[in-house]
Amino acid sequence: MKGRKYFAVFVVLAVLFCVSGCERDKNVQIYDRISGIESESVTLSDRETEVVPSSEETESSVLYVYVCGAVEHPGVVELPAGSRVFEAIEKAGGLSGEAAGFAVNQAAALEDGQQITVPTKEEASGWEPERDARTARAEESSGEKIININEAAAEELTVLPGIGKAKAESIVEYRESAGRFGSIEEIKNVSGIGEAVFEKIKDKIAV
Repeated sequence: MKGRKYFAVFVVLAVLFCVSGCERDKNVQIYDRISGIESESVTLSDRETEVVPSSEETESSVLYVYVCGAVEHPGVVELPAGSRVFEAIEKAGGLSGEAAGFAVNQAAALEDGQQITVPTKEEASGWEPERDARTARAEESSGEKIININEAAAEELTVLPGIGKAKAESIVEYRESAGRFGSIEEIKNVSGIGEAVFEKIKDKIAV
């Protein structure tokens, strides 16, 4: 009799254990489904708030400029908004061997649809740089002609004391490769122009 009682108790406990396990499985499945729905909801919400740039915004972020004349690869180039002339020239393959880079303001800002024409040295033989306000003020205060080292041709640079033809050409080559001078002191970066030469010309040059 005792054996039957123990067996009956064992059967009852086994049934209760199975029922309890099934309930736990159901709860886990329900929790997983709820979590999945919440995850999908977050994903959909993120997609809804994603901002897609308009075609007008995309177009305004780029410039199309036509570069022609003495450059390696004349044609239309694409550049980001805010680019400068020297970047357009670089995009067109850079200046050719006959280019008069000094005759173009390579630091100027670009506009969409602009045309940049780089003349040859022969075409720019009679070219004279425009005097900017700082150069004009320097000339007025000193009473003599001031040379703008960002604009002057090699021939014009030779009037400076200590600057012969070779150094003048070095200044132009440096300017064309490294860009416009930011200050008159930067001319000392040109090969052959040290402190002694700079002291002779510093009151006669401007940028």
